[in-house]
Amino acid sequence: MRGLPLLLLPLALLSLAGCAGSARLAETNKELVRSFVAAVNAAEWDTVESLLADDFRRHSQAAAGPSVTTREEFVDRQRGLRASFPDRRITLDSLVAEADRVAATGRYQGTQTGSFEGAGPTGRPVDGRFVSMFRIVEGRIAEMWVEWDNLAMYSQLGLPPPADGLGLLDRYLAAYLAGDVDALLRLHTGDAMFTVGDAAAPT
Repeated sequence: MRGLPLLLLPLALLSLAGCAGSARLAETNKELVRSFVAAVNAAEWDTVESLLADDFRRHSQAAAGPSVTTREEFVDRQRGLRASFPDRRITLDSLVAEADRVAATGRYQGTQTGSFEGAGPTGRPVDGRFVSMFRIVEGRIAEMWVEWDNLAMYSQLGLPPPADGLGLLDRYLAAYLAGDVDALLRLHTGDAMFTVGDAAAPT
C-alpha cells in the first residue's frame, strides 16, 4: 500500500503534461486568430491568405448566397469591403479555445466612403457586433463561421436592404417588421426552413 502513491505519480505527471499541452495549443490557436484579424485590419492580404488553409471555407447565414469556398474568394471580398469602408476596423472582445476550435466575439466599425452593394458613398458609420467560430488545422484556419446583424448595418447606412443581399434570418425579420405575410409564408416553405433547422445544410 505504501508504494501505491509512487505508482500513481507517473500517471499524475502525464495528466499534467497533457493539460499543459492543451493549454499551449489553445493559446497558439487564439494567437493565430489574433494575427488573422490584425492582418485584415492592416489590409495585408498576402498575410491573410497565408493564414488560411488551401481548402478554406467560410459559412454565414447573415450573408446571402453560397459559402465562400476558397481563400482567394475570401480575400477578394475583404478587399471589396476595404474599398467600401477604408477605415474599417475589427476589434476582438473575447476568445475561447478548445481542441481545434476558437470562438470569438467582437465588433466591426467603419465609414462608408466608397461604393457598397451598388450604392454610392453615404459617409455614414457602421458599428456592429459579430460572433464567429474558427476551425484550425495544422496552424492555419481551415473553416470559419461568422454571423452579424446585416439588417442593422443597412439601417445604419440609410440604405434599403436588397432582396437578395440578406441572409434568411434577416429577410425573415424584415418581412415580419413590415407585416408582409406573403413573404413570411414564402420563407416558411421549401428549403428555407431546412436551412435554418439543420446545421449541416449548405449556407
